[in-house]
Amino acid sequence: MTTSNENVPSEPKHTIIDEIKTVSDKDQVLELEVKTNPGLQKVLYDAYYKELSKDVEIKGFRKGQAPRELIEPQIYNKIVERFLMHLYSLVVTALPAELKKQGIVKDAVLLEEPQLKGVDFKAVEIPATFKLELYYAPKPALPDLDKFKIDMSDVKEDSFKVTDKEVEEFVLKLYEDWKAKTDKKTVSEFSEPSDKWVQTLKIPNVSTLKDLKEWLKKDLANAKKYDVLRRKVDETMHKIYHAIEISVPDTLKSKVLEAQKQALSEQLKSLGVTLEQYFKANKVDPKQFEEDVLHGFLDKIRSRVFWEMYIEENGIKIEDDAMDRQYVQQAVYHLSSHSQQQPSTTEILLDALMLKAQDHLLRRLGAPKDLLIVKEIDIEKKGDKQEGNKKKGSVKQKGDILIPDDAKI
Repeated sequence: MTTSNENVPSEPKHTIIDEIKTVSDKDQVLELEVKTNPGLQKVLYDAYYKELSKDVEIKGFRKGQAPRELIEPQIYNKIVERFLMHLYSLVVTALPAELKKQGIVKDAVLLEEPQLKGVDFKAVEIPATFKLELYYAPKPALPDLDKFKIDMSDVKEDSFKVTDKEVEEFVLKLYEDWKAKTDKKTVSEFSEPSDKWVQTLKIPNVSTLKDLKEWLKKDLANAKKYDVLRRKVDETMHKIYHAIEISVPDTLKSKVLEAQKQALSEQLKSLGVTLEQYFKANKVDPKQFEEDVLHGFLDKIRSRVFWEMYIEENGIKIEDDAMDRQYVQQAVYHLSSHSQQQPSTTEILLDALMLKAQDHLLRRLGAPKDLLIVKEIDIEKKGDKQEGNKKKGSVKQKGDILIPDDAKI
């Protein structure tokens, strides 16, 4: 969970987890009881009280200004709900490192996020207990990456060429998109693409229709090239992922299948169709459906486990230097473009770490520089400027979720 309120502190000096108790460890399923730090609970609770109390109206007092003993009973349940959700998200973040630290899942990898089975909360001053279920597997070996290279032998420059017809079609598409987003009076001034219309687009160094077409030809060619190169990388990564052998328990496979069937059944229910009717009407083999679901699930596990192990074994970290600030900026842009919510510090740092790891591997596999997220030339151009302004790329923003010292990435 993230929060957009500035009253929720960014980095309190509290650990998250006080105690972990193993209730059961059988058939790659771990049941835990995790107790959280009461000091952290109080910080969170008070922050959410401050946030939610501002809107409480009590007769005889200004909004949000009544004594706490009058306001708190009215919003207590909402505070507890919000702060427990926040606390749980912190537990999930800190748990993998804590499990390794205590040797509870030594030489093992988690197969999915912990599943919440229950919460025991009595008071802010008493540790809350989260009852969790985790599936794990013995830690697999990373494949020998020296055996994998991105094969570019069949990639020809001709495949990136853009025809005049493609450019003309894209100009018309740009024009139609512009018309849809522009007021009618302005649109009436431009019955077709023209030099004056191009100037309204405000594209740097593009002022005529001829300029636009030349610019588009280069841009579309670059896009084609990127798509081809990206497919080559994806093919190589697919081979790498499938070289990882992970033991996934049948109980987890059954759980995933059941959840997928249930989700699909709920969607079909609104249409008055059963799952069996859907399979029959669309000529879907139920066994093939199950195989496809499990195939996708196992691919996700292999991908996640590979990157977790690759990052750990190569000691990849986000440092405070010019290159890594570029990864942080890219992460902020990436996360913000996919969500209306402000990304948290944890989300930004994890995304930046993943971007850096991808570049690390691409260089190792001999990928073209066009595919790198942060290129050396970017650092040369921006590094000196950023060294003089270390706040650029900072992730300590308002609305960060709590990241105590022992949970920093």
